[in-house]
Amino acid sequence: MPGTGIIEGAPSFVDAANGDCHLQDASLGVDGAPDDVAADIARDLDGAPRVVDLPGAPNEFGPLDPGAYEIQPACARGDTIFCDGSDGL
Repeated sequence: MPGTGIIEGAPSFVDAANGDCHLQDASLGVDGAPDDVAADIARDLDGAPRVVDLPGAPNEFGPLDPGAYEIQPACARGDTIFCDGSDGL
């Protein structure tokens, strides 16, 4: 039952059927957990920083993501040269 400050919706994982439970960029869980959920945990299961406040993602409850993995900025993932999106082109 929904209450104050509760957002309901299906989680948006990258590929849960094949075991990839990282959140998609547009998931409702991004920046959706209170600061104290993992205040004593510095790294997620990938070894990436646990507290990442993504610009443009609303902090409904704080900058943390619920679950075992913290979504990382696009410039920290994949084959990226510049974080401004230009990649030298």
